[in-house]
Amino acid sequence: MKKFKLSIILPCYNEENNISASFKVLLRSLKTSKIKNFEIIFIDDGSTDKSKLKIDKIIKNFRSKFIIKKGFLVKNLGLGGAFRTGVKKSNGTHVIFIPTDNSHPAKGLSEIFTSIDNEKKDQILISYVKNKNARSLIRRIISITYTIILNIIFINKIKYFNGLNIYPSKILKKNLNKTNGFAFQTEIILMALKNRTKYYNVGTTISEREKGTTRAFRLGNILRVFGSITKLIYRYYVK
Repeated sequence: MKKFKLSIILPCYNEENNISASFKVLLRSLKTSKIKNFEIIFIDDGSTDKSKLKIDKIIKNFRSKFIIKKGFLVKNLGLGGAFRTGVKKSNGTHVIFIPTDNSHPAKGLSEIFTSIDNEKKDQILISYVKNKNARSLIRRIISITYTIILNIIFINKIKYFNGLNIYPSKILKKNLNKTNGFAFQTEIILMALKNRTKYYNVGTTISEREKGTTRAFRLGNILRVFGSITKLIYRYYVK
């Protein structure tokens, strides 16, 4: 078996004000968690601000210290598309994506990294939010409703679909998402479970982003998510 190596995908879309802070938090959590074998992959999803310049500056300053890569998409594909691009550039045994919106404190990331179970390296680590009150009430309601509906449809007991999950690379090769939008992790998890992949849960602490607003709960994105779920039902039960 290959030595554990974590590929950390950092997707970005117009996050010029949050990239640097997110990156610093990540490095701090890696050091605290004693994760030494890793690579960092920035994927810019067609940003129209100065995100690419920020990424280039970070890479210039840190490329001599560890493996750090980038991928700049010409047009905006969506979070799922950015993740898929990052996976194709990765060389690790395991993969995680971390948003560059600075909404995950070092404590929360360390809770995930230190919970990696060497006896369960073939399983998906699915994280869930412990401090749910860190999110707005409307966001919590939408998230809980989404989780309940999916668990009813697909007869599962997943605590949270959209957390910072760690996937074995070999599972992603078989179940890499086709969805470009926010439902990409739902697709990966459910299709992997259909293929009898096991998982374990890890609680993590989050914080609300300080700069900018999330695009996840815009009406257009919500409609696209449910469109993706409709296609997923067909793939899961019919195809």
